[in-house]
Amino acid sequence: MGLIAATIKEKLEKAFNPTQLEIIDESHKHAGHAGMAGREPSESHFQVIIASEILTPMNRLARS
Repeated sequence: MGLIAATIKEKLEKAFNPTQLEIIDESHKHAGHAGMAGREPSESHFQVIIASEILTPMNRLARS
């Protein structure tokens, strides 16, 4: 896990005390996109899966 992913994980753990937390680095999927031309994929795109009791009472719009 890279520095940015670790920072995201740390902040989400502090804020939500999750029962499930996955940080998935999907930066490699964007290597050919504009803005990434000529650069190696770095930590720039993530998928986050989180479950927390704090989020339970919120509707889907409030959770996003």
